Amino acid sequence: MRWSALFVLLMAACQYTEVPPPGGPLPQPANCGDGVCDTQSEDCFNCSKDCSCCSAVTSNGSGAPVQGEENGVGEADGKFVELAENSVLTLVLGRAIYNDLLGTAPDFKLIGSVESQPTDPSGLCSTSSQGTQAFEVQASDDGLSYRVVGFWTSANDQEFDIGCAQMRSARFIRLQGQPGARAKLDAVLGLPSSCLSQ
Repeated sequence: MRWSALFVLLMAACQYTEVPPPGGPLPQPANCGDGVCDTQSEDCFNCSKDCSCCSAVTSNGSGAPVQGEENGVGEADGKFVELAENSVLTLVLGRAIYNDLLGTAPDFKLIGSVESQPTDPSGLCSTSSQGTQAFEVQASDDGLSYRVVGFWTSANDQEFDIGCAQMRSARFIRLQGQPGARAKLDAVLGLPSSCLSQ
C-alpha cells in the first residue's frame, strides 16, 4: 500500500512538466523557422529549429554598460558577456526549467566567472544581502515577478536551485551586479534534472 501511494505522489508531482503528449510533436507556430525564438509563442518543444531547450535564446542588458550581451545566448562557446556593478542582464531560456522532484538539487548553472573576488555569501540558497562584489541571481516564470535564488560569487561555474525561492519552474534568469562586482558570463544552462528535453 505504501509503494502505491508513493507512486501516485510521484506521478502527481510530474504532471506539471509539460512533456509533449505521446501523440506526437506539438503544432508549430506560424513564425517557426525564422531563426528567432519568439518567447511568447515558441519553445524547444513546438519549434526546436528556433529554440534550444536548455540554454538562453535571448539576452538583454541594462543599467551599467553590458558588453557583448548577445554572447550569453546559446551553449557555452568561449564568448563572454562582460558585466559590472549595476549591470542587469536578463536571459530567457528556450523553455522553462523545473525544480527537481525532491527540490534539493541544482536546476541551472552559470558558465563563467566572477572576477571581483566577492565576499561570501556563497553556496546554494544563500540570499544574504552581504553579497558585495557579487551578482544577485533572480529567477522568474513570467518575466515580470522575480525571486532571488542566490548570489553568483564563484571564480568558476556555479549552480543554482530555483527551489531556494520556492519556485516550481522558471524561464527567465536575471543577474544584477552589486557594488564593485565584475564578471564574464559565457552561458546559462538548465541541468538535466530540471531540463526535461535532455
